[in-house]
Amino acid sequence: MVTWQPHVGPAASALLTGGDWRRIGALAGAGGWGAFDTAGLLLSGQDSTTPLHYDRHHNVFLQVCGAKRFLLFGPDEAPRLYGFPAQHPLDPLSRVDLDAPPGRLDAQWPRLRE
Repeated sequence: MVTWQPHVGPAASALLTGGDWRRIGALAGAGGWGAFDTAGLLLSGQDSTTPLHYDRHHNVFLQVCGAKRFLLFGPDEAPRLYGFPAQHPLDPLSRVDLDAPPGRLDAQWPRLRE
């Protein structure tokens, strides 16, 4: 994941500095999320897929163009999603490839179907 730094290009900088962060902060406060202190910008193209992962922070999602489908799991499902160990370079990704054939998923990740 790329972390935004003040030296990003002008287009990304304008997008991040042009937002009404007070409104987003108010939304975070209304949700009881605590102080709004982290921002991430994820960009993707047509027909892209985000790997199975968990987020460390609450999210405000904005779809600029097109559509995105989400498959959400509750925190209690985490043990069955086979995440990489903490401090691993691929943490917070899951080791499960949801595009794999069902037979391989069942054999390799037996708790996934629970």
